[in-house]
Amino acid sequence: MKISKDSFLNELSISILKHIGLQINSYLEILIHKQSKLLSRKIRQGAVDLETYFISNESTLAERVQFLKKSPFFGEFLESEIKNIAQLMVRREYEPNELIYDQNEHTKGVFILIQGEVSIRRLEGNSYLEFRSISTPGYIFGWSSAFETTDICRAYTLQKTSVYFIAHTDLSKLFDESDFGVSFYKMIIWLWGNRLQLTHSRYLQLKEEHNLVSVDHLIEINRPRIHVTSP
Repeated sequence: MKISKDSFLNELSISILKHIGLQINSYLEILIHKQSKLLSRKIRQGAVDLETYFISNESTLAERVQFLKKSPFFGEFLESEIKNIAQLMVRREYEPNELIYDQNEHTKGVFILIQGEVSIRRLEGNSYLEFRSISTPGYIFGWSSAFETTDICRAYTLQKTSVYFIAHTDLSKLFDESDFGVSFYKMIIWLWGNRLQLTHSRYLQLKEEHNLVSVDHLIEINRPRIHVTSP
């Protein structure tokens, strides 16, 4: 009997989703190490101590709920789920050039950008590879904590930055009370999959393999986002 994609996804449990996420993460780590060997030397950032921050209670629960509704990640969840998440959020403030969390360490929770800019980068010897710069309010990062594994990259502020932090111990309590956990992990795997595709594309660029096979691969992984009439 043929099982549709939607039916298959609806039957997935959190444990299975965690396993899938960890597999994607292992592939991502392999690609990152391969890229590091192709990097030209760059200035290495100096060692930075873990962040200092203060907690602010200025925002109301209603304001935090409205903020999450506009988030590219949390905006798809039910309002009741968003309200539960908003109650767990703690505000943290960072100065420019501060380390939010380091590579190969547990993030201990997820971070949601309020304002500012965060660089997600990997340090290898005297070189570093920046994967992306986050400046979109509501963007989530540090999600490796949800899979109880260390993060491949470090999060580093490029300017004065405000974030909401949700401890994994608090967030995991919501997973057992509803279907929220399954939906949350599906979204994280989707993000991780996109990150894997972008990392592979960059790897091909670093190798300068712009041949027909590489182009076909890039078209294939981006097929859902390419219009039929696209040049």
